[in-house]
Parts: sequence; C-alpha cells; structure tokens
Amino acid sequence: MLIFGHPLFQSGAVKLPMSSAEITTIVSSQLISFKLGSSGAPLGTATQDRRAAVAGRTGSSPRLMPLTVKLEGSAVPSHTYHFQSIEDRAMAPQIVALAGLNSLLESGGTGANQTVRWTMTLHRRGAAPLTVHDVATGGSGMTDLVSGMATPLAFLYNNPYSKLALDSVSVRLAVEPGQDSWTLRNVQLMDAAVRPGADLKIRCEVERWRGERRTIQLSMHVPEEVPEGRYLLWAGGGNELDRFEAARLPGRFRPASLDEAWGRIQKLRPADQLYVTLLARAPEVTRRGRDYPELPTSALALLSSGLSAEDATRRGSQAVLDEQQAKLDGQVNGEVQLEFTVDPQAP
Repeated sequence: MLIFGHPLFQSGAVKLPMSSAEITTIVSSQLISFKLGSSGAPLGTATQDRRAAVAGRTGSSPRLMPLTVKLEGSAVPSHTYHFQSIEDRAMAPQIVALAGLNSLLESGGTGANQTVRWTMTLHRRGAAPLTVHDVATGGSGMTDLVSGMATPLAFLYNNPYSKLALDSVSVRLAVEPGQDSWTLRNVQLMDAAVRPGADLKIRCEVERWRGERRTIQLSMHVPEEVPEGRYLLWAGGGNELDRFEAARLPGRFRPASLDEAWGRIQKLRPADQLYVTLLARAPEVTRRGRDYPELPTSALALLSSGLSAEDATRRGSQAVLDEQQAKLDGQVNGEVQLEFTVDPQAP
C-alpha cells in the first residue's frame, strides 16, 4: 500500500510499524494546520519512505527494541516505564533520550532546581553490556541529559564499520532536589619544584552552588624516569578533561571498529568527579584499537612512519604521568592549567 502523498522523514529504505488510525480532530492554524489522531491495530511494515509517498506491506510488524526507564529518588515518585523503539539510526537515539525526558515530565520533574543522576545500559548480543552514566543539573540540565544519552547512541548507530543491533536499552534516573554542582575556583602547588620519583602536593578549592567552599588535597606521583624540565598539571571536571584529551590524543577518541567504539565509550569520564592529571609532551600511537604511549624514537618509526600513514594508525602528543580523582556529590565545572618543574636538585 501507499501512504500519504509526501515523505515521513524521507529516510529511504526503512522498517517502521504500520497500524490503522483514527483522526480525532484537525487543529487549524494560519501557520500550518495539523491533525490529531490515535493509532489502532497493527497492520504491517512500512518499507520505503520516499519523496512521493511512504510504501508498506500488510502482514507482520517489525521487531521493536525494548526500552525501560526507571525513576527513583526523593524528588519524584518511583516508577518504571516500558517503551518500544524502532531501530532507525537517525531516530532511535532521539527516541531513547526523549523517552527518558518524557518519563521525567510525567513524574513532574525537569525543573532547574534539581539534580538527575542517570545511567544508560545498552545490551548487544555477543558483547558485554555497555554502561554510560553522568549527572545533569542547573538551567541546562535537561538539555545535558538528552544530549548525554543521545550522543553515544548516535555515534554507535552511525558508525561506518558495522550495523548496530541492540537487544534492549535500560535507563535509570535518580532525581534529587537542589542543584548539586561545584565550580573549581583555585588550584595551588604546594612546592615550587619536585624531584623525579617524589610526590607533588596539590590543593584544589571548589565552591558549591550557593553553598560552602571545600579544599581538596591530592598527592600526585612523578615517575622516577621523568627527565628534568617543565610539565603541565591539569585540573577540572570529567567532561572538560575528555575534550582536552581529544585534541591531543585523537586516536583514543576515533575508534576503528564497532567493538572498539563500544569499549571506548565505556571509559568516558563522568562529570561528578574532580580530576587532576600530570601531563608531559610525548609521542603516542594508536594502532588498530591499541594505544602505545610514550614511545621511544625507534618504536615510533616502526609503528608510524613519516613516509606513510593509514586510517587505523593515529598519533598523539601527550603522555599521562599520573591521574587522581576526588568524587564530589554533584556536577563539577571548570578547568585550570598550571606548569610545574621537575628538578633533581629540588628539596
């Protein structure tokens, strides 16, 4: 059968469920009038979404992906919602994210003065479950929530290597009253210089949204083999550190297969921790999904020749000497960069 005299999304070949429908009313508008209706019994599968029309066949309906959204926390009544989603690479990420948002709307949530800690678990045959989690709060909290859930799904669905087929998706939203967020205000080095093999003492000052200030002290280890010179100390939230690293270690953020992307997304840092990392300039090569950090010149020439290159091999320019985290009860914003000196003669 042919449906409409226009496209739905003009997506080409599709597998969308078809059902009968009843138009309840027509909403008139000088801008654009539209119909309101309700679906009826399943009829079959829409197979083509083209410019002239949508085409489909009566009979069996396509498989729909199970989607579960569980709400909990003191700010909303506990409830579990069950949905089904089409597995369209353009629409599925938005459907999953909007299912989470609409579950919050149904519960009376989505206000700016609340904090949502969310966890999304993807189940795929032949692979361990992929779990992504983060925290969203403030005036842009709901936008961050939708983007946080949709972005990894869109990346996986649109990967150029293998078609993604998910068995199911589950989302957990823990909603608490108040804006639980922190801003990094100050970072102080307790020593002007540090010896190789010693510890660098660091004091970080964070401020809660309309609340108190807190001092966090960390001890970072400088490896024994680090040569004399000046190095970088970076402090801030997890999202900021991922963006900072993406520019310097591109191989870790550009997977070369669906399985590698599945594993890399698992390692994305959440926003509810303060990260402090010691960095040095050093070559790194990511080759076919494996990272080779701090390469000597001979190995660098072997793995990444200057006379040839391939897409499966990518070079970076940063080495992580040490990284520490301090978990906070809310979203961490801001970043600070300082230089420190490694000196064998330091006290």
